[in-house]
Amino acid sequence: MGEHGEEAAAVARLSRVAAARVGPGWWVATLAGVSWFLVAGGTIPVARLELLGIPGLPYGLAGGVLFVAAMALFSVRTGTGRQDLRPFAAYPSLRSRFPVFAVTCGASLAAAFWLGRADGSPALVWAGLAVAAAGGVAVGAMVGWMAAGIRGDIVAAGSGRR
Repeated sequence: MGEHGEEAAAVARLSRVAAARVGPGWWVATLAGVSWFLVAGGTIPVARLELLGIPGLPYGLAGGVLFVAAMALFSVRTGTGRQDLRPFAAYPSLRSRFPVFAVTCGASLAAAFWLGRADGSPALVWAGLAVAAAGGVAVGAMVGWMAAGIRGDIVAAGSGRR
């Protein structure tokens, strides 16, 4: 292997090591999912939750604060918290993954909101909570999915396939 081949192999090895270090960790994805459940579940009126025996607390507010914290941790741990605010340029996989994440967040929020305010039947309120929980699971999984895409972008850049 020539000098160029050895250097290319070293760069590829270093990019794999760097990619292994990038990622929010399972606990950030879990925090994002639980907090999104609280945000989406917080759209259901307190009076309807109290009818089900769930205390009326500011779930949406607490979830929103936790979700912002989880996304800040994701940003720092994946390197998307750059000064120029253009992570799509540095990580091409986010161009296709972030819109799916945003649509999932919006859809779960809208569905939980609608079900929680529909006709007030307990079954629809429980369905709204189930949708909020499913949205939380999906958001947590997508945080891991976006981090995997970022790791793939780092490896591809190190091997010259970008």
